[in-house]
Amino acid sequence: MNFVFTKVPSFTESRAQSLFSDFSELKFINPEGYDANILAWEHLLLQCLRVHTFQSSITLPAGKLSETLASPQYGQPKSLDLVVRTLVENRVLIPWSVYKSRPILLSLYADFLSPRRIWTKLLSKFDLSFHSPETAIRGSLELYLHIPTLISRSVEILKALEESVKSQGCYLAHILNYDMTRKLIKGFDKKLSDEDVEAVLLYLSRDLHGLSMQKVPGSKNTFAIKIGSIIDVTPEDLEILDLKINMLELDTRAALLEKIIYQDIPLRLSHLIRVKAREMVLKNLLIKKAHALQNLELVLAASNELAELLNKIDQAKANKTLYESLLSANSALSSINKKISITEIDRLTAELEAEVALTDEISDSLCSSLQQNENEIDEELDRMEKDYKDSINRREEDLGTHVNRIPTILGNHINTESEGLKDPDIDNFLSTKVKNLLLKPVLLQLNENAEDNVRSEKTPEVIAENYV
Repeated sequence: MNFVFTKVPSFTESRAQSLFSDFSELKFINPEGYDANILAWEHLLLQCLRVHTFQSSITLPAGKLSETLASPQYGQPKSLDLVVRTLVENRVLIPWSVYKSRPILLSLYADFLSPRRIWTKLLSKFDLSFHSPETAIRGSLELYLHIPTLISRSVEILKALEESVKSQGCYLAHILNYDMTRKLIKGFDKKLSDEDVEAVLLYLSRDLHGLSMQKVPGSKNTFAIKIGSIIDVTPEDLEILDLKINMLELDTRAALLEKIIYQDIPLRLSHLIRVKAREMVLKNLLIKKAHALQNLELVLAASNELAELLNKIDQAKANKTLYESLLSANSALSSINKKISITEIDRLTAELEAEVALTDEISDSLCSSLQQNENEIDEELDRMEKDYKDSINRREEDLGTHVNRIPTILGNHINTESEGLKDPDIDNFLSTKVKNLLLKPVLLQLNENAEDNVRSEKTPEVIAENYV
């Protein structure tokens, strides 16, 4: 047990003496220390379940707690009954005898919006006033359920059961008896004890409604279990379960006969031959083998027949499901069609056609108006281009007139200025004027700036003066 103590941080050497002592007085003189000790023991009990100290994962054996949790140095815990009582009061632990025997009122399941609230109500209904942890711990066969672990493990197991049933893809897989379900659950977790499995099935069926569990009429210990949260066990299910049980018994019988025929008898024959047994003994053994073979053939034939029947039942269930689906689909389709009137559809169709035709007319009218507007725009553009060309032509004519007048203007200007000059200066004057009044540069410049000159309305006299 020492290795379990090492996995709980609260169980240190400095606290061990207090934890194993009678710390009931701490509740009044040191409440924080008291609560810390209770919490430490709660963590230890949970760790015991996780490492399967008691060969279980959910239940704790009351009669073995003190002995198993004893310390080599401090002996058995002296406040264990106090710890258990506190955990029971807090509904962390619940005695198995109490949980198993207390029926749960269906009225408590009204609040489906809060499963946690439902579970709190359920726990509060358990009457634990008569329970004595001291008596339970001293050699009792009582078990304590660790409720948080029960809830979490049950949900995981239910999910595994549903996935297993779904993977088989047939209705028959939903219907099991207790032994079939127990073996299936232990296949998921081999560390679960039989009491753990029983507690899980009780929680899933009675409290969580994750499956249906019903006692088979006429039997004390046989239960029919059906995987599914909203499906009850029906008489048909009981008949199917009976066939499955019979088939399972036949398979078990067939396996036993095969062992006798192919293992036991050959070994026995080999031994008899080695010891040189009498011929009569050998013949009797061979006759026994022949009878076993005959029985095996009958058992296998019966098993095959039951398997075929179960297959047909499953097929019939599938047909029924399909038929019910067709009925539902037909009802839904009929209900929808009743809301639709053929006459109304014809009226709506006619109205839609009229509206579509009107829309087309409006669109055509809009397109015609747009085309007319485009024609007017083209005509306006042509007029603008013509006016522009006419303007350019007029400017070119005006420019030619101005250029032709330049020599005359220049001549007049030269004569005016030369009248006051002396003969020696005339040559210099004329030479300068000729250089400045080269007609070719003047004409090129006038052509480049013709448009600007026209816009600025310069006269030929001004133009000539600018180049003199």
